[in-house]
Amino acid sequence: MQRATVFAPLLVGLLLLGSSVEAQDWAGRGRLQGIVTDQDRNPIAGAKVTLYLNAEGNGPKPLITDKKGRWSTLGLATGTWTVLIEAEGFKIAEGAARVLSEGIGPGETLRVSLNPIPKELIEATKAESPAGMIERGNALMMERKFAEARAEYEKAIAAIEDTASHPAILRGIVRTYYEEGKKAEAMETLQRALTVAPDDQDSLKLIVTILLNDGKEAEAAPYKARITGEFKVDPNSLLNLGIQKFNEGKTAEALVYFEQVVADNPGLPDGYYYRGLCYLNQNKTAEAKADFQKLLELDPNHPRAAEAKDFLAAL
Repeated sequence: MQRATVFAPLLVGLLLLGSSVEAQDWAGRGRLQGIVTDQDRNPIAGAKVTLYLNAEGNGPKPLITDKKGRWSTLGLATGTWTVLIEAEGFKIAEGAARVLSEGIGPGETLRVSLNPIPKELIEATKAESPAGMIERGNALMMERKFAEARAEYEKAIAAIEDTASHPAILRGIVRTYYEEGKKAEAMETLQRALTVAPDDQDSLKLIVTILLNDGKEAEAAPYKARITGEFKVDPNSLLNLGIQKFNEGKTAEALVYFEQVVADNPGLPDGYYYRGLCYLNQNKTAEAKADFQKLLELDPNHPRAAEAKDFLAAL
């Protein structure tokens, strides 16, 4: 924000005291009051008014203008006071006002009009803020420009000192790597997130989902144990695990995964198809027929629909 001294002639110059003063040397019986408006004389509510009597910054607590843009304060010592006015979207105004004599009337009202900050400057400032970087990263992600999106997310992390928000941004970086097929880098980034916040539930759920999707059930187990509350595994991860077990000839183990898919996602046709294959392998004809029929009921045009019809005809 840029500074602009706009109080003349009521506020003129600054008086800096060379000698040190005690913290309460600003207290007295004097008063200052004022009105803050924009250039069209519309009142500005919520503007912050700070008063201090000396270079050490001694003075009362900052004031906030009311809905009419007014502010006032009592208990000020005689002297020249620095007045600083700040309001969102406007340039900071700074100047000086004189409390002439303690206890003599309310004094003259300081009328201050704030200059707006140019919209272009506000937009430029926003663009260089962490929020602007994240916003650009999200837009680049939508355009599938993953490397560029990742660079914006990394810039945002570097700009944010409070690490509490880092895991969420890091998960955005994970997505960029995963979309590029760089699973090792995605996992490394997830580990970064868990280093910052070991119990971050969203990061734990994501690492479990990725590991299960790759069929790495044993590696996923320690992370899954740290998840509190209900957690439904991504159905594609369960399907992959079930297919892996089925191809290994472990039909009973595969069936457990497919049954979980159906239980958690009753509207997903794939669960019925693969569970039907397991039932067929176990000579459970009635159960297999029911699953193949359910697939056709849910999605007659499913890619596996023709196979399901063939199985039903054979059965």
